[in-house]
Amino acid sequence: MDAQRYATPFDGFKFKGIKESEISRAMTSRYFEDLNVNAEVDVVIVGAGSAGLSCAYELSKHPDVKIRKPAHKLLDELSIPYDDEGNFVVVKHAALMTSTLLSKVLAAPNIKLFNATAAEDLIVKDIPAKGGRHVAGAVTNWTLVSLNHDTQMCMDPNTILSKVMVSSTGHDGPMGASGEVAIIEQGVAPGGGAWLGGQLFSAMCIRKPAHKLLDELSIPYDDEGNFVVVKHAALMTSTLLSKVLAAPNIKLFNATAAEDLIVKDIPAKGGRHVAGAVTNWTLVSLNHDTQMCMDPNTILSKVMVSSTGHDGPMGASGVKRLAKLGMIEKAPGMGALDMNTAEDAVVDRTREIVPGMVICGMEVAELDGCPRMGPTFGAMFISGLKAAHCALASLRRQREEAGEVQAETPEQKTLQATH
Repeated sequence: MDAQRYATPFDGFKFKGIKESEISRAMTSRYFEDLNVNAEVDVVIVGAGSAGLSCAYELSKHPDVKIRKPAHKLLDELSIPYDDEGNFVVVKHAALMTSTLLSKVLAAPNIKLFNATAAEDLIVKDIPAKGGRHVAGAVTNWTLVSLNHDTQMCMDPNTILSKVMVSSTGHDGPMGASGEVAIIEQGVAPGGGAWLGGQLFSAMCIRKPAHKLLDELSIPYDDEGNFVVVKHAALMTSTLLSKVLAAPNIKLFNATAAEDLIVKDIPAKGGRHVAGAVTNWTLVSLNHDTQMCMDPNTILSKVMVSSTGHDGPMGASGVKRLAKLGMIEKAPGMGALDMNTAEDAVVDRTREIVPGMVICGMEVAELDGCPRMGPTFGAMFISGLKAAHCALASLRRQREEAGEVQAETPEQKTLQATH
């Protein structure tokens, strides 16, 4: 083929030599060191959706709160820090590289991402004058549709014609090979439902004045008057995630579930308070009935921010557990959709609900029965930012109670709230 004769900058590209054991030790030594360092933290955030990530981003501004060579040249180009191990380098979290790269890709004006979309088949043209059959595009469908063709009658696909097709389906899954702040995220990919807008559409809508966070992150948007539109939700999420993971006081444990709460009952401190999270691998948590011994691990914290959302097997797990423990009244669940009242209510009611636990995002709606807001994300981000300040206030209150700092006057608290 003619294309095979074209020279590229990567012709003859060679990687440095390594042993498989070097990669294994580089990953495991750092991960278990992270577990050791983060066994006790100032703040633990459970759930890395839009609210949890924005909370972590705000906390990253308070540092006092506790790949193989030569491919590393791409890390230099993206300004991603790493540890140099000789013939290979190590980025502290894979998601830092992935989110940074994704944010760069999605910011490009000539790139469009269709996620939650499957390439069901190829478009193949047979043109003898062009040498016979050649690939001319992809046959596409929603991934959920592709995985459920046997459940509906009519689910015809769409098509995308192309001159060149890049297929990168990975190797796993049914379509494969065809201060000190710890974040616990049950999924492999942090971000919750913020990788897409409503109904698997790409754009993300954010009501004003929450768009100021976009300005702070230098994310472009279309101004629609009372709200703005980011061209792809993943641009916002990947940018926010890359900022969070680059912060020196943040550590993300993804594919990790918070199975339970650590609760201490200390009468001198007013009774029961949340003191951390009981953790396990998510796959273990979801399969406790298949093995005999699967005891968990723990992360002690001074404050927990619970932002586990409302959907899935672990949705709103924080408030549900508090209700079972009798520390709060039963959570009624979120109300029906009303965008105008929902977003104001979620932000307004973001708070420390029991000593040591702050809630934000849709977990607020699950506890208080607030309406759901649907595909508008302003409240999620602002609720997360507010939760960070609630956590900081809780940390300060605990230090005041311990006599480590002098209690603030009402005037000082008012001054801080205005900045």
